[in-house]
Amino acid sequence: IAVKEFLQEYLPTSAKQLVDLNKTVELDKDSFIEPDLKKRFCDVLLKVTTNSGENGYVYLLLENQNTTDKTMPLRLWRYTLLIAQRHLDTHGVNSKIPLIIPYVFHTGSHKYTPPRNLWQMFEMPELAKEYLTEDNLVIDLSRITNKEMQEKAHLGMLEFFLKNAKKRD
Repeated sequence: IAVKEFLQEYLPTSAKQLVDLNKTVELDKDSFIEPDLKKRFCDVLLKVTTNSGENGYVYLLLENQNTTDKTMPLRLWRYTLLIAQRHLDTHGVNSKIPLIIPYVFHTGSHKYTPPRNLWQMFEMPELAKEYLTEDNLVIDLSRITNKEMQEKAHLGMLEFFLKNAKKRD
């Protein structure tokens, strides 16, 4: 009951519209915190059901320390990726990764002041966000003909080698 109250209280409105709070919320037994951090942090992974019947996760990271961690956004991304990888390992690489919503519970006596998102940790936050959240930059050598590669001096040799490295004579 407390978990459902938490979700009703703290889930973002957009997530509340997705999650079916009338369904059972399951507590996952796995932890994603590194062993050396277990004294300061506790984590809870909740498995929820969406209104469309699909699974999703709400990840709660409970901070139990007086100081704040300036690398928390990076840690949350790491844990999110570990949860996603575990899902793919369990359900296969062709399965879609469920929505994962990470939270930090700050229990310190001072206001939480570290970066609130990963982008604030970069020297160029706007570009970091663009390059890390948009489509991957892909150089598709299958779309470049050998003739086009020959027209480039040194880069063409590299492209040709990479494209044809697995072919036998």
